[in-house]
Amino acid sequence: MLYIIDNDILDKICDDKISGNDLEKLDLLFGILEKIMLSKFNGVLVADNNFQNRYANLKKTNFIQTHKPASKVFYYIFENYQEIYNLIQQLPIKALITWQKNNTVQTAKQINLQDTIQIDVDTFVSVSRKINFDDIISLTVENPTDYHLYQNFVCYFGPSFDKTLKYYRLNMANGGGGSIGYTMEGEIYINHRLTVAITDSDKSVSKSTDYLGSTAKNAVRTAENLNSRMKATLTKVFILSVNEKENLFTPKEYESAFQNSSEGEKKTLNYLKNIEKELNKNKSPELESFLCTFDYKKGISELNYPVIVANNQQVHEIANRSNSLTRDLIGLGDDPVKRFFPIQDSNHCNYYTGSFNIDILDVNSFIHSYRSKIAYFMYALGFGFYPMSSL
Repeated sequence: MLYIIDNDILDKICDDKISGNDLEKLDLLFGILEKIMLSKFNGVLVADNNFQNRYANLKKTNFIQTHKPASKVFYYIFENYQEIYNLIQQLPIKALITWQKNNTVQTAKQINLQDTIQIDVDTFVSVSRKINFDDIISLTVENPTDYHLYQNFVCYFGPSFDKTLKYYRLNMANGGGGSIGYTMEGEIYINHRLTVAITDSDKSVSKSTDYLGSTAKNAVRTAENLNSRMKATLTKVFILSVNEKENLFTPKEYESAFQNSSEGEKKTLNYLKNIEKELNKNKSPELESFLCTFDYKKGISELNYPVIVANNQQVHEIANRSNSLTRDLIGLGDDPVKRFFPIQDSNHCNYYTGSFNIDILDVNSFIHSYRSKIAYFMYALGFGFYPMSSL
């Protein structure tokens, strides 16, 4: 992650009348920042967009001249400033360290992808006794296959400036549904790492729009408790806006992945493709919501179909108009996403030995921008910028 030094810390350093207590805090702060700088897993920068001009005056301050860690950190920032600063707007999540006391602990919620974690110096120094800020960040997921899929999103849909991912690394922590809270607590209390969880929302076409599944609720509750106890934002939860990872692909993409599908699967995909075609013509929130919450694993039974008609009349009309009306849509199986990882053909698929079939994905589809947001979010968590060898 990128740790940004706020301007009020630079102002404090330039003050010739720094108290002994403040000097001690600055000394501890830059000791931590030096470790972060050297970690390879994170990066350090300043918020000041005029830093290159301000650096000359900073070097002359008594604090910089007498504190080697601070001198190293600012030299590193100055030498790499332009390259790293250009990345700020492309990294949707980062940490801002301020001198001014921040009494607000950000709650865990569906993360705003432009959300900056704010932490004041007092809290940062205090928490550093329990959390290794220079360590790699853990991404807690419900299943290791989720992590493998999202890693491929980073590889193919992440920032163009780092296609080799030489600046990127995350640790995977398997949360396993009901135990996700224990995993998050273990990363904080045992492994002493910052952690962020990504969970499915488990929304469906028959449930209210604000519905959250038990795993998501567990993760949010755990994150809020952890942040409250530690008095700092050390963990967050990113809840997918779609039902689950299966909804990060379109019906047309599934059709390409399921080349040897059964008649029932073909009927389901044909039904969904007609909805997708209409969505591409007319940007309908109702149609997009239906595709984002459809249960690709289980489908829709004849028993539940009347509920779908009642809540999604437009969907029913399209199916009726395109002669694809059916009251029994079978699912695509327990893990249809694995079809995007074929080993040799569509009958042999595996997340770990197969290669992600990027060629069948449509970058112009209604869901692709969201896949890219996930990629940039993960990249920002795992972003690191290692300093020059001269340091």
